[in-house]
Amino acid sequence: MKRWLLWGIIGLLFSCARLDVELQNERLTLRLSHTMLTLVFPASPSPSQVAFYSEVFRRLATLEKAKISDEVRLTGDPYQDTFLIGNKLLKDWKNLTLRWAWIQQVWETMRYEADTSKAPWVSLLKEEMVSYARIRDFDDLFRKYGLSLSQIREARQYLIQFLSVEVYFVSLQELMERYGRYYTMNDLPTVFFQLVVLPESVEWLTFLQKRYGKGTIRQVARMTYDKESWAKKLGRTVSDLESEFVKGLENKKFTMGIWANLDFVHEYQNLLSLYNQSTKQTLFKK
Repeated sequence: MKRWLLWGIIGLLFSCARLDVELQNERLTLRLSHTMLTLVFPASPSPSQVAFYSEVFRRLATLEKAKISDEVRLTGDPYQDTFLIGNKLLKDWKNLTLRWAWIQQVWETMRYEADTSKAPWVSLLKEEMVSYARIRDFDDLFRKYGLSLSQIREARQYLIQFLSVEVYFVSLQELMERYGRYYTMNDLPTVFFQLVVLPESVEWLTFLQKRYGKGTIRQVARMTYDKESWAKKLGRTVSDLESEFVKGLENKKFTMGIWANLDFVHEYQNLLSLYNQSTKQTLFKK
């Protein structure tokens, strides 16, 4: 019965997406056009795991239609595994700032959709954090005050404004030039990555997508970052764009909706101060 249910879910999900799914014990092989990836689970996956990981693969594989035949050993943690899969499928994206930010965007979109969708893949995400940062205190705070999706995104913008004011902000040019220091799977769960590197990267990506379109930014993501190529492709220097990006968030007013609740603002500011106490020390080590 379980096997029948599993293949029923797969057929319902992907009959129109040309996604081929083959499960043999703990190995799940996924094929979409010329892209093939075998996911090796710690143990034989449940139907909900098959549905979720297949959807992650489908969304990431459509970003880069490359000829890939590879495998990934999973940890069993959906969040970390999403980055393992994304980094394998988007390995030709040489700009790691944009690559990691785009993977985070895919994760966030799926997490938010899970609250309203009835698709088979959502069950695995129901208990995952809604916060932009995978830090329980932030998730608890956002749930306590019932923040909506748009308010959670505003909270990330507020964070960046805070980082800039407190001189914790890391230049996007620094992140793109010295990407090897910042974007690793070991860094992913750290406070510094979750509260500085990744929020900056995601907001930067969103800023660029809105200005130039996702297609153009995908092309930029494939390029090894250097100032000349960047300016040639986008028509402006990275320093000019970063200045506009930062000033826009510095000047943003947070006064309406949840921001009129001074209890929330006070608690949020305290969390930001508490968790960023070691940021400057971490930057010095980087």
